[in-house]
Amino acid sequence: MVTAREIGELCRAGDWAVVHDDRAALAEVVRKLAWMVGEPLHCECIALVELCRHDPRRALARWPALRERAFRVEPPA
Repeated sequence: MVTAREIGELCRAGDWAVVHDDRAALAEVVRKLAWMVGEPLHCECIALVELCRHDPRRALARWPALRERAFRVEPPA
């Protein structure tokens, strides 16, 4: 079972990736996060992973909103 702590650790890793302008690290963090959250956030995570590949500036800019939503959701059982 996924815990809120695990989601929080990933979110901190995502913040690190954004601060260091590391789109590959952000994509990896969001990919892992996608499997820890339910819908609709799961699909939004997958879309952000794709955005990391094609439009890294937009991906880095969208991370804070996705992170805030990840903190508010219950992990799937």
